[in-house]
Amino acid sequence: MTVHAATLGVLALDAVALILLVAAAFSSLRIIAGWAPGSADRRQLDLERRAERGSLELRGAAIAFLMSSVLLIATVASVLPGLTAGAMCGTGVLEAMAGKGDRALWLRALACALLGAWAVLDRLNRRHPLAPITCGAARAQLVASAIVGVSIAQSAAALASLDTTTPVGCCTALYLAATDAAATVDRLPPIALLAIAGLVTALVLVTGIVIALSRETARRSRLGLVFGSLMVLWIGVASTAMVRVGAAYHYEVLSHECPWCLFRAENAYVGYALLAALAVGLFEAMAVVVASGVAQRVPELTARAVRRARRGALGALIAVVVFLALGGGPAIAWRLRFDTWL
Repeated sequence: MTVHAATLGVLALDAVALILLVAAAFSSLRIIAGWAPGSADRRQLDLERRAERGSLELRGAAIAFLMSSVLLIATVASVLPGLTAGAMCGTGVLEAMAGKGDRALWLRALACALLGAWAVLDRLNRRHPLAPITCGAARAQLVASAIVGVSIAQSAAALASLDTTTPVGCCTALYLAATDAAATVDRLPPIALLAIAGLVTALVLVTGIVIALSRETARRSRLGLVFGSLMVLWIGVASTAMVRVGAAYHYEVLSHECPWCLFRAENAYVGYALLAALAVGLFEAMAVVVASGVAQRVPELTARAVRRARRGALGALIAVVVFLALGGGPAIAWRLRFDTWL
């Protein structure tokens, strides 16, 4: 493992998150085993205190985990390339991790999505005096905690496996991958990719507007699930189109399919803003899915859940617009300036 203040910071924040996760998990297990909302005995009062404490512990763990995730991305993008032979950006660093770095980042994305779902459940539950979905929130807490723990372990393994001495072909690997993919029939041409991205974006916008404008629509769990699925699909398609097509206008070169160069200073660190837009969109989409389900199944929370679903749809739409403006703005500026496309 490369010993650096940034990598030690990632491990320290992950350790804090892990300690809080374990403490919260014990509370969740006891709540699931003995929760009795109609009782007023000492055991139930103790469980209610544990529920409050467990919520605080997991919120603290989520904050530490999010901080470590951002720091990990910044470390891969800006710190480790200077310490890894042949690496010019995060692509070379991940290549030096022999695939473990990619798995760690994907697991962190999944963990953040599950933490977002739990956060929506927990907030809705705590806003009602009887806390009617405490057991459901506790189960969601255990699932999210398990995935967070796996992602933390995978991140530590990725950092430990980093080989800084063997030279890596950062840009060479990208160009070879692009050449191999272009020779196959399953690689979509840019115009087809953009057409699919435009179609999915239109579906997301229409569905989100419908949910945001109608109280009755916002409580339909199936529509909320459709919107969440569309947002996940949109994130995949939009990020692919950004790397394959949009990134070239940021770099001002004909073709350079590297997402990590967007996190560099010469590109105004726009990658962080794009990633934040995707993260907010994913979180708000999870809020729509969870709140719509709660609105339909828990009458005591219907009004609050409907309001949260509508806010989530609006927040997701804003995230989509911000991503499109940041990602597509340079392409439009290029077209206006040179009257042609790259």
